[in-house]
Amino acid sequence: MSITTAEELYQEFSDEMDNVEYYHGQRSAAEKAKVFERWIAGETPLLFCTSGFGVGIDYGSVTLLVIHYDGLWNLLDFVQESVE
Repeated sequence: MSITTAEELYQEFSDEMDNVEYYHGQRSAAEKAKVFERWIAGETPLLFCTSGFGVGIDYGSVTLLVIHYDGLWNLLDFVQESVE
């Protein structure tokens, strides 16, 4: 998912739902930390993020449903996302 798409989906869903957030590398370190803390605590049920967000997420208490909104366009992308 692109940064633009993550922000657009956030805007669309935040009008209808509480506790929706977005996460990407262009947010400030403080914003990213705040979003991550709320997400890991279970306070953010819906998080729109670029694919880089999932790298290194390995918490036993976290259960995720991952939807690849933009799709995976090649075998390498598929393999990388499958093992995360």
